[in-house]
Amino acid sequence: MADWTSAADNPGAHSVRAAAIASLALAGLAVLLRFITRGYILRFVGSEDWFIAVALLFSIGNTVGMVLQTKYALGQHMEDISVENLIKFLKVIYTPSPEHSNKPS
Repeated sequence: MADWTSAADNPGAHSVRAAAIASLALAGLAVLLRFITRGYILRFVGSEDWFIAVALLFSIGNTVGMVLQTKYALGQHMEDISVENLIKFLKVIYTPSPEHSNKPS
Protein backbone atom coordinates (compact mmCIF):
# COMPACT_ATOMS: atom_id res chain seq x y z
CA MET A 1 0.00 0.00 0.00
CA ALA A 2 1.30 3.42 -0.94
CA ASP A 3 2.14 5.88 1.83
CA TRP A 4 -0.24 8.75 1.30
CA THR A 5 2.22 11.34 2.56
CA SER A 6 4.92 10.32 0.08
CA ALA A 7 5.27 12.58 -2.94
CA ALA A 8 7.22 9.86 -4.74
CA ASP A 9 4.27 7.44 -4.59
CA ASN A 10 1.59 9.96 -5.51
CA PRO A 11 2.97 13.25 -6.83
CA GLY A 12 -0.48 14.58 -7.78
CA ALA A 13 -1.91 14.08 -4.29
CA HIS A 14 -0.35 17.22 -2.86
CA SER A 15 -1.83 19.35 -5.63
CA VAL A 16 -5.28 17.82 -5.15
CA ARG A 17 -5.16 18.34 -1.39
CA ALA A 18 -3.88 21.89 -1.69
CA ALA A 19 -6.57 22.88 -4.22
CA ALA A 20 -9.36 21.23 -2.20
CA ILE A 21 -8.32 22.81 1.08
CA ALA A 22 -7.72 26.24 -0.47
CA SER A 23 -11.14 26.17 -2.14
CA LEU A 24 -12.79 25.17 1.11
CA ALA A 25 -10.99 27.93 3.00
CA LEU A 26 -12.14 30.55 0.48
CA ALA A 27 -15.71 29.24 0.60
CA GLY A 28 -15.68 29.26 4.40
CA LEU A 29 -14.39 32.82 4.42
CA ALA A 30 -17.12 33.90 1.98
CA VAL A 31 -19.84 32.28 4.10
CA LEU A 32 -18.42 33.81 7.28
CA LEU A 33 -18.33 37.27 5.70
CA ARG A 34 -21.88 36.80 4.44
CA PHE A 35 -23.12 35.91 7.93
CA ILE A 36 -21.27 38.88 9.42
CA THR A 37 -22.77 41.20 6.82
CA ARG A 38 -26.28 39.83 7.09
CA GLY A 39 -26.28 39.38 10.87
CA TYR A 40 -24.46 42.42 12.20
CA ILE A 41 -24.82 45.03 9.48
CA LEU A 42 -28.25 44.25 7.99
CA ARG A 43 -29.64 42.59 11.16
CA PHE A 44 -31.35 39.88 9.11
CA VAL A 45 -30.22 36.32 8.42
CA GLY A 46 -32.59 34.64 6.00
CA SER A 47 -33.30 31.05 5.11
CA GLU A 48 -31.00 31.27 2.08
CA ASP A 49 -28.10 32.03 4.42
CA TRP A 50 -28.79 28.86 6.39
CA PHE A 51 -28.99 26.85 3.17
CA ILE A 52 -25.59 28.26 2.23
CA ALA A 53 -24.24 27.14 5.63
CA VAL A 54 -25.63 23.63 5.02
CA ALA A 55 -24.02 23.62 1.57
CA LEU A 56 -20.71 24.55 3.20
CA LEU A 57 -21.06 21.54 5.51
CA PHE A 58 -21.52 19.30 2.47
CA SER A 59 -18.47 20.95 0.92
CA ILE A 60 -16.46 20.12 4.03
CA GLY A 61 -17.54 16.50 3.68
CA ASN A 62 -16.58 16.51 0.02
CA THR A 63 -13.15 17.95 0.82
CA VAL A 64 -12.54 15.31 3.50
CA GLY A 65 -13.52 12.66 0.94
CA MET A 66 -11.10 14.07 -1.64
CA VAL A 67 -8.25 14.09 0.86
CA LEU A 68 -9.02 10.47 1.79
CA GLN A 69 -9.19 9.51 -1.89
CA THR A 70 -5.63 10.76 -2.40
CA LYS A 71 -4.49 8.07 0.04
CA TYR A 72 -5.28 5.34 -2.48
CA ALA A 73 -5.38 6.69 -6.02
CA LEU A 74 -6.62 10.22 -6.62
CA GLY A 75 -3.89 12.16 -8.35
CA GLN A 76 -2.22 9.09 -9.88
CA HIS A 77 -2.25 7.70 -13.38
CA MET A 78 -4.39 4.59 -13.83
CA GLU A 79 -1.42 2.40 -14.77
CA ASP A 80 0.34 3.30 -11.49
CA ILE A 81 -2.50 2.13 -9.23
CA SER A 82 -2.39 -1.35 -7.74
CA VAL A 83 -5.57 -3.45 -7.83
CA GLU A 84 -5.69 -3.39 -4.02
CA ASN A 85 -5.56 0.41 -3.91
CA LEU A 86 -8.06 0.71 -6.77
CA ILE A 87 -10.59 -1.36 -4.83
CA LYS A 88 -10.05 0.77 -1.71
CA PHE A 89 -10.29 3.95 -3.81
CA LEU A 90 -13.62 2.88 -5.29
CA LYS A 91 -14.95 2.05 -1.82
CA VAL A 92 -13.94 5.50 -0.56
CA ILE A 93 -15.71 7.12 -3.52
CA TYR A 94 -18.96 5.15 -3.56
CA THR A 95 -19.63 4.23 0.08
CA PRO A 96 -20.51 7.66 1.52
CA SER A 97 -21.94 9.06 -1.70
CA PRO A 98 -25.73 9.34 -1.42
CA GLU A 99 -26.23 9.95 -5.13
CA HIS A 100 -24.75 6.51 -5.85
CA SER A 101 -26.19 4.51 -2.98
CA ASN A 102 -29.83 5.68 -3.11
CA LYS A 103 -30.65 4.76 -6.69
CA PRO A 104 -33.74 2.55 -7.06
CA SER A 105 -33.06 -1.03 -8.11
